[in-house]
Amino acid sequence: MNVSATGQELLAAADQQLVEGVLARRPRALAKAITLVESTRRDHRARAEQVLAALLPHTGNAIRVGISGAPGAGKSTFVRMLAAWQAAGQTGEAKQSPPAISPDLLPVFVVLRQLSPRLAALELDGLPNEQQKGMLVTAVEKHLCDDLATLDAGTFAHTLRHTLHSGRCLLIFDGLDEVPHDSRMRMRQAVGALLQRWRPARVLVTCRIRSYVGEAELPDFQVHTLAPLDRPRIQKFAAAWYDAQVTLRRLEAAQARRKADDLAAAAVSAELIELAENPMMLTAMAIIHQKEIGLPRQGVCLYKEVVEVLLRRWQKEKVGEKELTPSPALRSGVRNRQRIAPLTWSDLTPWRMSSRPWRIRCRTILGVPISQRPHG
Repeated sequence: MNVSATGQELLAAADQQLVEGVLARRPRALAKAITLVESTRRDHRARAEQVLAALLPHTGNAIRVGISGAPGAGKSTFVRMLAAWQAAGQTGEAKQSPPAISPDLLPVFVVLRQLSPRLAALELDGLPNEQQKGMLVTAVEKHLCDDLATLDAGTFAHTLRHTLHSGRCLLIFDGLDEVPHDSRMRMRQAVGALLQRWRPARVLVTCRIRSYVGEAELPDFQVHTLAPLDRPRIQKFAAAWYDAQVTLRRLEAAQARRKADDLAAAAVSAELIELAENPMMLTAMAIIHQKEIGLPRQGVCLYKEVVEVLLRRWQKEKVGEKELTPSPALRSGVRNRQRIAPLTWSDLTPWRMSSRPWRIRCRTILGVPISQRPHG
């Protein structure tokens, strides 16, 4: 291992070139760096940590930040908690605001899938560019004020408009990947118009990694990917989960400690840790563990249980009660053990951390024959 005079590990020549390419904003270098960071190979993770450490001193000045991650990585939760922290700092409920964010910035949270229909309904064809921008900005303002009205906070609309136009806000766009494909160009136009008109002090946008391509990409945004949970955080989550059950008086303290230890041991086991690294999957595992005697130790069996949890809980938060009814094929696939049981965890090993893990898992659940699974 090469060590510099300051005690830091020296980068290999190829990784040093990668760092220099990222700093020079070369797309090819950025793509290679993202691939390295997303890799699950141990040697790649070690290299990725060194590359990120080398880049860290050059960060911190971005006012436009993209938060990417796999489904369930916690993108929405992260930005919601950040907005709540910023608001709590202004109301005195928190001692200070988040680091690097001015305490006077008003957090403004926009769920893009809710905004999308309003933008799609606008008749913009043939209009001058500036007029289109004005209509898009007005539509977003109207959407935010309507949100206030539903919260019985309509009297705040004037203050909100003034703050937006002054740029003194932390503007958060959540769920770019949830905007329909045929509406993404218009959403991009709307975001661009807002940034030009309002010039907000800080902007965040969330999007799944695989969806942040083509028309979904926003110019001049510095993109960061949420890291997976490591073993200590998984164990801390298990303890906190069952501490909450004690607070809610569902369990006695001694029983909760035993169950927390059992959940943590199962989650960090070799069979399940790659699932537990994902916050949504870990939450689903905790729900299953709390309801059942323990967790299935085979990933395929756990998928069946997780799908039921996601259909009834996670998707309810995303799309509402009316859209929760699964298709007959999905319901049949989930409940048909003859389709799922023959697929052992080792069957999925070559593909489970591929570039299309969720597609593989959905195919498995729906009972697509193994001969149809993708290769490479």
